[in-house]
Amino acid sequence: MHNKKLKRVWASLMAATMIVPILPTAQVFGASGESAMIYENDFEKEASAEDIGGNKALGFELEGDINNSWLTVFQQDLYYEYADQINAGATLSFDLIIPEKSTFTGVFKAQAVAKMGNDWTWTQCETIPEIAVSAFTSMGNGYKSANVSISFGKEIEQIKGLKAVVPCLAASNCDYKGKIYLDNVKLTNGKAAITEPVIVEATQKVKTQTAIKVNANSIVSNGKQMNTSKEVKLVDDKAVDSVAQLYAYLEAVGKSDSVLYGHQNDTHHKAGNKKLSNSDTKDVTGSISAVVGIDTLSLAGNEFPGGLENQYPTSMTSQQRIEVCAKMNKEAVAEGAIITVSAHMPNFTIIADRIANKPGKDGTLDWTKADFLSEGNNVDGSWVTSGDVVQKIMPGGKLNYLFNAYLDMIAAYAEEMGDTPILLRPFHENTGSWFWWGAAFCDEEAYKNLYKYTVDYLRDTKQIHNILYVYGPGSEAESVTDYAKRYPGDDYVDMVGFDMYHQYPAEGDSFIANFKKQLIVVEQFAQQHNKLFAVTETGISNGNEVLLKGGNERKDWYNEVLEAIAPSSASYFLLWANFGTNSGYYTPYVTEKTEASMKGHEMLDNFIDFYNNSKSVFAAQVGDLNKLSVKVKDNTNVTGYITYPTSGSRILDTTTIKASVNNVIDTAKVNFTIKNKAGKVVKTLAATKDASGAYVSELTKAELKKVGETTGTINLTVEGKEISKINGKFNMPEPVYVPTVVDTFDDYYGDNEVLNTSWSIGKGTGCTLAPSLSDKKYAGKYGLEFKYNLVAGGYIGVTKSLNNVDWSKQNALQLWTIPDGKNKKVVIQVTSGGNVFEVYLNDYEAYNKATGPILVTIPFSSFVGRDDANAVFDSTKIEGFGLWCNTILPEGADADTYKLTGSIYYDDIKAITSKETRLVYHLLKSNLLSLKSILAGDNPPS
Repeated sequence: MHNKKLKRVWASLMAATMIVPILPTAQVFGASGESAMIYENDFEKEASAEDIGGNKALGFELEGDINNSWLTVFQQDLYYEYADQINAGATLSFDLIIPEKSTFTGVFKAQAVAKMGNDWTWTQCETIPEIAVSAFTSMGNGYKSANVSISFGKEIEQIKGLKAVVPCLAASNCDYKGKIYLDNVKLTNGKAAITEPVIVEATQKVKTQTAIKVNANSIVSNGKQMNTSKEVKLVDDKAVDSVAQLYAYLEAVGKSDSVLYGHQNDTHHKAGNKKLSNSDTKDVTGSISAVVGIDTLSLAGNEFPGGLENQYPTSMTSQQRIEVCAKMNKEAVAEGAIITVSAHMPNFTIIADRIANKPGKDGTLDWTKADFLSEGNNVDGSWVTSGDVVQKIMPGGKLNYLFNAYLDMIAAYAEEMGDTPILLRPFHENTGSWFWWGAAFCDEEAYKNLYKYTVDYLRDTKQIHNILYVYGPGSEAESVTDYAKRYPGDDYVDMVGFDMYHQYPAEGDSFIANFKKQLIVVEQFAQQHNKLFAVTETGISNGNEVLLKGGNERKDWYNEVLEAIAPSSASYFLLWANFGTNSGYYTPYVTEKTEASMKGHEMLDNFIDFYNNSKSVFAAQVGDLNKLSVKVKDNTNVTGYITYPTSGSRILDTTTIKASVNNVIDTAKVNFTIKNKAGKVVKTLAATKDASGAYVSELTKAELKKVGETTGTINLTVEGKEISKINGKFNMPEPVYVPTVVDTFDDYYGDNEVLNTSWSIGKGTGCTLAPSLSDKKYAGKYGLEFKYNLVAGGYIGVTKSLNNVDWSKQNALQLWTIPDGKNKKVVIQVTSGGNVFEVYLNDYEAYNKATGPILVTIPFSSFVGRDDANAVFDSTKIEGFGLWCNTILPEGADADTYKLTGSIYYDDIKAITSKETRLVYHLLKSNLLSLKSILAGDNPPS
């Protein structure tokens, strides 16, 4: 039997008690009838079991070691085949038994593992409970026992077909000596996933809510009066009156305990009965959302008419679609709503390839005639990150004309909205790396300048004056300083916020605690910079399903979030869209409705209760903003930014530097100062104004030579005051990259700043990461030190864009690493063909036990789709690579205070051709292969 052979290999490598596989006996049975039991074994008929006080159990000898944080006691294979689906929530439980007079310091750590599928894939639950001596209670027969119960998550559903149950135990800094026994092993199934919607009849009744009363100089909400600003400072000092009124209103709402409820696509996407109205929110409550979101995807045709073809024509020109979208949004405004616009812009390199062969009928590339921006699909999306898009769309880039055309489309929509104010939120979640404007694909200064150019183009070039500009990154900031890193600046932003989703909500998880921490950070920033504040996106996310069709654990989630936000100065929060019952929805919906009853999603009552909460505000309660009396302050600050070259560029030859500067007199001294890595000014270049109004100067090759080989900055100064800068790599040629090599870490000139232009950090709230070059390496001069700090519910990682390289002639990934031996999820990630694939190194005992260097070979076949278990690894299109860690919270640990710090080292990451068919670890000595090679597939995970 194949698994017995694997077990012999493993047993020969283990320093712990020999592990004897247990085959099914008459006491072992699968689930039948109404029982959720899959496997049960009390070992009473097992020949190798020992008698202990009238019971039989498996015994294991342990010589504890107080200095060893992970000493394996047993990893017991209990072979049993079960062909049916095992669901998330399946629980492995077992008893640990020791003599009653035994005592020890330290703890035992238990793990639940199952072998799944034809390849006997190790599937490990992330929860690792700790068992101290105090957990054991007397059995009354000379022994004492502790029960261990561990529930699997979604990982148990990835592969069908149980082959073996594997309870595992390790001693951690534990001095126990003697026999420890395993007994009463049980595996019970979790609840089956609900595939059909659970439809309920609402028992709660919608109550009439009091609208916010708006006066000339104040608002009254929940009986409390908040004075409104008589004068506001806006990005656009030529803004129409309604924009100033909206600003003053949102500012006052933020001071109250009221919170506006927002919903993306609220009036043109639905999950519920389309015959009732155009809004799921309205079906449930009688009112649409207070803030209605629309994305430029609707303007371009991707998300419009959005399943409401009975109300809107499906065949429209770009201009017609914009007119219809504006009409739809103005109708929402007439019901009391405020409009916010997000912008999932396409990857313009893909758009360029498409339109090269499809200009308009008259040969023009005018977007209104060629219509090239209205035929987008997912392939053209913002989540396609290859192509150095930011560099190409800024002024001087070859695709600037396409970016301008897209902004022209936004401007056309804004013009159609008339004096209706718009909250525009471009380039959101830029602190992550899933969009082409994310941290992995443009540095901080490049992002800021992209945002500034967008504002200047819409406000000054297109003369659009009905926009408030919103900055909405992800939720990664651990401090105000951290939040400020990619902030475009006070002269370009009216409102700040953050996007934060609740992944796989469960009772007692850390989301609300982390959410409150992020609220505090961003609120402090908003107050310091005198900006409006909102939660720009949030919602429940259970993978692609979003809200579950049934069995949602946190049904009162809307009120939980409301109560967290209400004490802050955030004026609203926005949930994402209801695309359909099978394509994701963030709010409950209605299937049937009469005057007497309402039926729909299982969270109907909870959402009605949220609506009835006096702190929530929907469109019907927004009030009349036009009553406010507000003036706009003049903008006199000198502003500007460098438009060319793009920040992060390599400057190798004579270069013309260009900048946009506002609010300066023609005689003002505008300069570019070149600084080296140490911050020393190497050269100052006087800038002059050209015919287009740009300030320009030339850095000659001779002057560049004086700068030397260094990272540094080009700083834009006006009358000696720095107003903007970009980062540059001076005289540092692009290395010759081998497509199969992810990184050797030797091409960064020994400079961490250069390293961080290729590798981008991604992190969860409260987590930190400091990647740096290290002399701990496999070969060459440098390796990578991955120095991390994790909190409960956290994640941390670095990613590198690989620009669709072809690995079809290779079949495996290889990397060198030194683990740190600490308990966490260690993820190797490859993005291929639009899908994210992952392998978890911590699933393998060889990795968890290693503290010295190991060489890891991972066949492509070992990678599993993160978001889609059926996704196929496409080795012809390798888009990116990532190294990640996720928190595994020890059982009993305080989620509010838990922290884990450490360092992992990596080097020589590359695609190879290998004969291995399973993940392999080679233990190394002085970076040379030792005689011992451990087949990780044979190696039970710890």
